[in-house]
Amino acid sequence: MGVVGMTEKRTGHSTWMCPSHLAVIHRDKSAVALPNEIQTPDTKKTAVHESAHVVVARLLGFLVESVRIVEDPNDHTPGAAKITWGEPPSDARLRQKWAGDVARVCFAGLYAMAGDAPEGSREWAYAEDAAVEDTAFAMHTLIKNVDGCRLRRRFYRLVQEARDDAAELIRQTVDVRGCLVEELLRTGGLPLDRINAVVDPLLPPRDPSCSR
Repeated sequence: MGVVGMTEKRTGHSTWMCPSHLAVIHRDKSAVALPNEIQTPDTKKTAVHESAHVVVARLLGFLVESVRIVEDPNDHTPGAAKITWGEPPSDARLRQKWAGDVARVCFAGLYAMAGDAPEGSREWAYAEDAAVEDTAFAMHTLIKNVDGCRLRRRFYRLVQEARDDAAELIRQTVDVRGCLVEELLRTGGLPLDRINAVVDPLLPPRDPSCSR
C-alpha cells in the first residue's frame, strides 16, 4: 500500500495512525496531562473515536501498538491509534478479507462517534468530518488490494459491506469500548501491553481465522 494520511510503509509490516482532530488541548513539550485536564467534551469524543478503532482492531486480530487522546511531544495530532496491519496476503481471497478488515477498523470510529444519530443529522456530519482520513484509507486499501475493486459497482458494494460490518461490531462492543474510554480519560493514552490487558479479556469470541 502507498502512503495515505498518517500511514507509513515499513519493512515487513504496515503501520497506520488514525489522527483525530477533535481534542482542543495543546501543550508544550514539558507539559504533563493531568486527569482533570483531559476530562472535556472534545477529548471524550476523541476517546470514543479512538477506542472504536482499537477495540475493532483487536477483535479482528490486528496489533495495536498504542493509543492516545492527548498531544504527544513528538506528534502534534491531538489523538491517535497506532495499528500494525501486517503484509497483505498473497492469496486473493485472503487478501480481500484482510482489506475488508482494515476497512472495518477504519469505519469503526465513524459509527462509534455517530452513535444512534441518523445519517444527515448534525451529529452524523460531525462524526463524518472526524473520519475523513479514515474513510480515505479504507477506500484506498480496498482499491489497491481487492481484484476488480476498480469496477464501480464492486467497489461501492465492498465499501458498504465494510461500513455495515463496522456498525455491527460497534453495537457488539459497547461494554469493552466504554471501559477503554474510561481508561483513556483517566490516563490520556495506553501502550500495547495495557491495551491488551484492558481490551482483550472483554472481547467477544474472535473469528478463528484471525491469528494476529
